Amino acid sequence: MAKYIIDTNVFISALWNKRARKVIEKILKEKDKILMCKEILDEYNLIINRLFDKNIISNDKKKELKGLFKKILNNSKIVKVIKKVELCRDSKDDIFLSLALQEKAHYIVTGDNDLIEIDKKLLLKAGMKKLKIIRIAEV
Repeated sequence: MAKYIIDTNVFISALWNKRARKVIEKILKEKDKILMCKEILDEYNLIINRLFDKNIISNDKKKELKGLFKKILNNSKIVKVIKKVELCRDSKDDIFLSLALQEKAHYIVTGDNDLIEIDKKLLLKAGMKKLKIIRIAEV
């Protein structure tokens, strides 16, 4: 069973991008484990509410995202991140790496170049030997 972390941009893009939606549904269907922590859950909720408050998404789209969020939650292992790593040029993305290190994740699915472009040697040195940071097209 593979362990996945789904970056916020992939979760949000599932509203408009069929491929992103299919990737999340595939992970859920295959019973692979989705890893979450409070910080990522808070970010998902913050972005959903921000998009709605700025009239970027309708109430129907907000409900759709909340439904997807609930499916993800029901199929996630939610943990408290104990040790934070600082490897990413965007420090807000370090939580994904911290969770990956702690829970020995196999994949971070993202569209964020700050994560994708991290030097693999840094990941290895930090102890993330099995981690692959991939785009949705690679799932």
